[in-house]
Amino acid sequence: MACRSVRSLTAGKDLGTHTSPLANEGGANERLTLRDERAERRRKRKGSGCTGGRGERKRRGRSQEEEEEEEEEGNLSLEDIFSSSLSSTMLANTLQPPQCNCGEPTPDPIAERFVQLGCLGGGGYGTVYAGYRREDNLPVAIKRVPLAKVLRIPVTQDGQQVEFPLEVVLLRIVGGRGEGRGEATGEGLGEVVPPPRAAVALLDWFELDQELVLVLERPVPCMDLYDYIQMRGGTLQEEHARVILRQLVEAMREVHSRGVLHRDIKPENILVETGSTSPRIRVLDFGCGCILRDGPYTECYGTSQYTPPEWFLRESYRAGPSTVWQLGVLLYDMLCGDQPFNTRREIIFEEPYIKDELSRHCVDLLRRCLAKRPRGRPTLDGMLLHPWLQPQ
Repeated sequence: MACRSVRSLTAGKDLGTHTSPLANEGGANERLTLRDERAERRRKRKGSGCTGGRGERKRRGRSQEEEEEEEEEGNLSLEDIFSSSLSSTMLANTLQPPQCNCGEPTPDPIAERFVQLGCLGGGGYGTVYAGYRREDNLPVAIKRVPLAKVLRIPVTQDGQQVEFPLEVVLLRIVGGRGEGRGEATGEGLGEVVPPPRAAVALLDWFELDQELVLVLERPVPCMDLYDYIQMRGGTLQEEHARVILRQLVEAMREVHSRGVLHRDIKPENILVETGSTSPRIRVLDFGCGCILRDGPYTECYGTSQYTPPEWFLRESYRAGPSTVWQLGVLLYDMLCGDQPFNTRREIIFEEPYIKDELSRHCVDLLRRCLAKRPRGRPTLDGMLLHPWLQPQ
């Protein structure tokens, strides 16, 4: 479930400080080490956290309106963030971590309510453990993130500026209580809106002296989409991939409707529930996410192989087209067992190799989602209307 800031594909520098995305056109010298990276992820589920992406310099030609819009996004009120989902009174309670009287010794608030079991994965972003809730044996995932790795967002609470962990804010926007099975942190929450069908719910959270602890629901049985594909020989049949992609498109539509952009859609961040004949898809790890906005983004978090070409060309992208691009890369990965592009130059200029055995409608959807120009890609609504995604 790791996420990384997008780095230069040639020298490991922040793309935001790279003077020109076309300065080095030697494809042989800028190969993405995808197979090595995946082998390492399979061994350790390794990651480096969402630690950066914005360049030190501002992109030329940005209007004052765009800069003001970006500045406003960094200083949000609780009402601004959650106006479409929850009341401000409920929100203030929702975002409160467990309180303690530091003058008196207190028991471990996590151990009181949850039992931590074996490690599910780890890396630079933190460590995720299996566990269960004591009161009802509900399976949970316990994610421990060093405070130094935690991104924060300033919000206005009771007239004062308070910084909250960004992932907590985003999970509360998209997830609520998690189908009524989890109890969110804070008293007096009242009614919480139902979660989207695919977002894994935040059940509780704790900010300790040195780490942030997130307690998330853990469906059983399940596995991530990468392992799911590997267990089926490294690729999926069209019928199988269609079921998964349609659920993902519907999930992203609902997440966007709640004002959140995920920004790191990839197999390792997709959970597949395997307890029935048809897989159910769940979305993991909003640690690279952000508040959705209509204007362009000039900071890039996520995974380099899933980054759209407009970022390399203009250091800018928009929510809808970038999400569709990532879904297109994911679809290609499911069907072909590899990434469509291996270098920055390929992402910008080249068309992906597509297997002859894929159906005409499938090829058409792939090419549309991976269009180099953002305006050439369908919207999420348009994807659902495409012939290939119609229920069979």
